[in-house]
Amino acid sequence: MTDLSTTDVSAVASSDLVSSGPPLRLRLLAAFVLLGLAGLGVHDLGLRMDEQITGMTECFTQEEWCRGRQLPLSYLPVVDRSETGFTLAGPGFEMRVVDWQGPPLPDSLAMTAVSVQGTYLGDQRMLGNTGMVHGFRKVKRWVGLIVLVLWVVYTTRWCVERYRG
Repeated sequence: MTDLSTTDVSAVASSDLVSSGPPLRLRLLAAFVLLGLAGLGVHDLGLRMDEQITGMTECFTQEEWCRGRQLPLSYLPVVDRSETGFTLAGPGFEMRVVDWQGPPLPDSLAMTAVSVQGTYLGDQRMLGNTGMVHGFRKVKRWVGLIVLVLWVVYTTRWCVERYRG
């Protein structure tokens, strides 16, 4: 057993205050590297989506090349619906989907988006071979955006408070 009366309190207190974690510069470097990787990932995703949309617009100008090919369309709103199919609105184009093999569309399409993979028929029409209906897509997007903004604000505030000491 140690005698507490002979223990040097100042030595114990000063050794407890020394941080055993990585230095601040290393932590900031790691934060910037992670931020850069996140930005690179978002940029890469944007390029991949651009390639898909560019391929879609090329199909409209060179229809012989695209006829019979499988085309994926993701998270597009339904702008028109009839007994023979429905029309999806994409960025700069509209696609008529006929012979829909996916789940039934809801009565109200205000908050709904549809993903379709199907065979291109020409004249901006395609067979709806497979697909999904994404209900409340706009609400989910806004909730995700609000959560992201709150997370960035909270993390920034925490970092500033931590940096100030």
